[in-house]
Amino acid sequence: MLQLIWYQFNYSKKQWLGTIPVFFMSSLLTGACLTVAFSVKTNAHVFSKVGMPTPLFTFPVFFGGLTLLF
Repeated sequence: MLQLIWYQFNYSKKQWLGTIPVFFMSSLLTGACLTVAFSVKTNAHVFSKVGMPTPLFTFPVFFGGLTLLF
């Protein structure tokens, strides 16, 4: 079974290795957006007069997640 997996990987190596940059960039974007969103939520008193910018940082996470699924 492992030999069949290895043969299949060698056959489609370019496609598998091409996904590494896509997942790396999506993880960086998701991590940055969620870090900012949670820190904004934690320090809500700072944004009490101007409004919460949380949707600005959560939208790329949901949109990117849906895009990766499709």
